[in-house]
Amino acid sequence: YCDLMHATPEVLEMDKSDQVIIARKNFQSFDWVMMTLWSAISNKPGCCLSNGTYFPMAKELQDYPDVNDCAGRCVFYLNRPIRALALTEIEQAVFAYLGCFTDDVPTLSARGSKQYSEIRDKLI
Repeated sequence: YCDLMHATPEVLEMDKSDQVIIARKNFQSFDWVMMTLWSAISNKPGCCLSNGTYFPMAKELQDYPDVNDCAGRCVFYLNRPIRALALTEIEQAVFAYLGCFTDDVPTLSARGSKQYSEIRDKLI
């Protein structure tokens, strides 16, 4: 997340407090996007997580029971469709930006809100 934000000059021009607000609001969406990409690329039946671990879909391979079948639903609704798209690296970057800038962030300063809106218009 930090690498992507630091590679975006418009974000670096924002006030640091607004940058922190954006990170707190959007990191979770970004993490889901990245988990989906990593899992689709790995082609494993389960979820690849940000710390390099893997959570398998098969119940017998799980260290902790996935009683709600979250891994299975992630594979079915996220990983398979993304894998089927065969995204290029550029398309993957656009997808990552979607994870960072899709949500509204109502708690930004007036200036930060304007900058955020301009970033969204430019990148998405």
